[in-house]
Amino acid sequence: MNDNHILLTTLGTSPSDAQYGIDDRIYSARLSTIALFNLLPEAERFHRVIALCTDDALRESFPILKDSLPIPCEPKKIPVGKDDEELSEIVRTILHSIPAGSELTLDLTHGLRPIPFLFFTSCLYLQALKGVRIRKAWYGKLERGKVGPFVDLSVLLNMVEWFQSVYYFKELRNPAALVDKMKDVSMTRSEEKNLNKIFSDIVSTINDFTIFFGAGLPLELGRASASMQSKYSRMKEKFDASAIPMPLAEDLMEEIASAAYPFGLSNLRSAGDWKQKLSLTSDEIQRETMLIDTYFEGGFYNNALGLLREFIITRCMLSAQQTDNWLDMKSRELMEKKLGALMSAWKKNQDALPEDQRILASFWDELTQCRNDLHHHGMKLNNVSVTGRADRLRGKWTSLKSQLDDNDFWLVNFGGGSGCLLISALGLSPGLLYSALCQVKPRVLLAVASAKSVDLLQEVIERSDCQAEIITGVLNDPFNGFDEIPDLVITSQDTLLEADEVICNATGGTTAMQYGVMRLSEGASRLGRKVKWVAMVDNRPAEDQRKDPYVVSEMIDLER
Repeated sequence: MNDNHILLTTLGTSPSDAQYGIDDRIYSARLSTIALFNLLPEAERFHRVIALCTDDALRESFPILKDSLPIPCEPKKIPVGKDDEELSEIVRTILHSIPAGSELTLDLTHGLRPIPFLFFTSCLYLQALKGVRIRKAWYGKLERGKVGPFVDLSVLLNMVEWFQSVYYFKELRNPAALVDKMKDVSMTRSEEKNLNKIFSDIVSTINDFTIFFGAGLPLELGRASASMQSKYSRMKEKFDASAIPMPLAEDLMEEIASAAYPFGLSNLRSAGDWKQKLSLTSDEIQRETMLIDTYFEGGFYNNALGLLREFIITRCMLSAQQTDNWLDMKSRELMEKKLGALMSAWKKNQDALPEDQRILASFWDELTQCRNDLHHHGMKLNNVSVTGRADRLRGKWTSLKSQLDDNDFWLVNFGGGSGCLLISALGLSPGLLYSALCQVKPRVLLAVASAKSVDLLQEVIERSDCQAEIITGVLNDPFNGFDEIPDLVITSQDTLLEADEVICNATGGTTAMQYGVMRLSEGASRLGRKVKWVAMVDNRPAEDQRKDPYVVSEMIDLER
């Protein structure tokens, strides 16, 4: 016989004849377990019995049970439960007696007074960790001279399961148990189809909410939360909570909705292009701040640090009044580079920066390092320390939050002031640089030249009537001097940083010179400068170009 379905009971010491009933069926027996077996439909009967017995119960009651049932009955000796140690021993006996994956019915009628509590405690463990399914929990009411009905107390276990699943969702952001419970809710009456549809939508939204929370997607999370609030409000308006077959439905649904409420977006407009129309506001700053704190509190350090890094960029964009293009990737990359430039200047000379900029630069530096360690999942040679660094950053973040309302603190107006910088190579043909100067009219020229071509520079300047400040980077070997470029970039840092806009000429000079222009443009970009590439095109015959190089060529905007 299949023994997967077990009945767990405890026996007392005074078995006596009594009548028990389920619905309209009645059975007389000296022990409730005997009556229960005979009252249950055959398909619902347990296949074997495990009976907890004290010494007295084992002697006086167990033989009656064993002789009265046609199924295996196994006694498990327990103490009388006079102290904590004996109560713990009873729980251990229960846990070790029930195989993993089995189905369990409880009979709470006889035995020690603490037994219902011990059974429920054990069942929570068995369900959560051993995959045991609790079918029913019966209690037979003993009434002298009357039929004592069996009462199903499994609703109490069901309530505990619901409370646990809502707790997991609310506190641990784990929806699996809650979604399973809600999917199990059956709504079969036709008049409840609309309620069933809304209920199913809420289940789907709960799943989305938790996926977005786990993935660290604050905007998608905000939309899912707003959707959950909307669906819950519709459910409250149209349906009575008693129509939902779940215990304390109104209270539990309120708890579920309240868990998502703080994360909801308040200024959603449309469905398809909702992100394009999402403006950056101080409310969004507060919402993301709360989400970052939630990640830290829950130990979700990867999400906390990843979102915090994006948050710093977002808060700086709000100060820069970039409220409509704050999700544009190029705009965010530019702000990120400005923060990088501030960090580089802080590393170079901390004392040269105001206190606010030192605080922000230091935080950005440590945050970037720690975030990179986590987001690369420790794929590096040195060991990654998580808790210590994350806690230190969390402490600094707590201090930094006091500046959230100070727009000046988040203004990253670092560098700039010298106007437009033209970076161009100068070979032995001066026409391309001449055209670039005439077309761009820069405030500063950074010319990459050779010892020979630098002699032409003054002539080009005079012919173009250029009023720019001239800075020259000379390559000793204009053809193979690639190893000279890193030093050129380093010595040009201040010039690059002070530029408001950098225009790079892609034409003229040797390959090594053009490589130098490219690396200088990369350096300018890292410092948060806006970089634009152009090319000078002279469509005249080569002979005419040699005879008269000082003719303004066409300028092609390579960014287009």
